[in-house]
Amino acid sequence: VKTKEKLSNEIPYVSAWGIAGPAFWKAAGASAEGVLTSTTVTIDGPQSPERMAFINEYRKRYNEDMAAAVFAVGAYDAVYVYADAVARAKSTDPNAVIKELEKTDHVGIAGKLVFDETHDVKTGPGLQNLLFVQWQKDGARVVVWPKEAATGKMINPPWLSN
Repeated sequence: VKTKEKLSNEIPYVSAWGIAGPAFWKAAGASAEGVLTSTTVTIDGPQSPERMAFINEYRKRYNEDMAAAVFAVGAYDAVYVYADAVARAKSTDPNAVIKELEKTDHVGIAGKLVFDETHDVKTGPGLQNLLFVQWQKDGARVVVWPKEAATGKMINPPWLSN
């Protein structure tokens, strides 16, 4: 991102999960302004009571914000999804566990988790969904899409208004 600035490059930057956490802003500084990232979880904006409890416990335990909330929350939910499938299967046999994972209907701190017939996470109303977050002034992470989860408006890059 800093190279982009040196080259006066106006190509928009869009990335996935990895740059959604505060480490990106710390490394890129103001060069990160306008960068869009996709994620399923952010610690900014409105949160469910369960996720807020998780965030607060993390802050209390480590005396800092999560550097990569999507990974921490995802791992937390994954452990519970797997443990629930093993308990329902009454076995750790992979085939038995897979059959139970296919029936998963779990509400975790990332949202509601259900798998489709190809074992991908289903998305849609009431389910865990993708968010688009934009880095804005002073390191603010603003959810800009979907509309129902937005915490602010997307700031268009200068070239888009031309």
